[in-house]
Amino acid sequence: MESVTSNYDFAGIREQTDYLLSQLAISEGMNASSVSQQVDDLSGIAKIVDNAELEEKRLDNLELLYQFEIDLLNKMRMVWNKYSPTKLNESGEFEVEFVEDSQTETVSDKTARREMEKKYGIANEIDFVIEDKELGSRDEALAHITKQMKVN
Repeated sequence: MESVTSNYDFAGIREQTDYLLSQLAISEGMNASSVSQQVDDLSGIAKIVDNAELEEKRLDNLELLYQFEIDLLNKMRMVWNKYSPTKLNESGEFEVEFVEDSQTETVSDKTARREMEKKYGIANEIDFVIEDKELGSRDEALAHITKQMKVN
């Protein structure tokens, strides 16, 4: 019966939950104020400064994580070489690259974006071929389009 009580510390629980949510947001690369329940009057400049500070913090974390990953991989190699009959090269060096997870674009979003770009003269079919085929120049894209027109 000791666990049943009528005087919970709701304010403390709420504060703890808000803190955990803000830490989760920061770990996911978001600004902590983006999950805040309180309304702040921040100017655009203040928001830009907040985001810049968050980006700096994120880059610092990447530097720490880079060294951690290299150390971890070296320890894994040491353990592997101790217990496995096939050995990994001791003189080899590990390289770690952190890649930004790009947002995926649905087909309908891509179509709508391209229609808008064509409407406002931002891009044309050649630009879309360069984007889709990852070509290096407009000449390559034009050659690809010409080739496709001959086939069809």
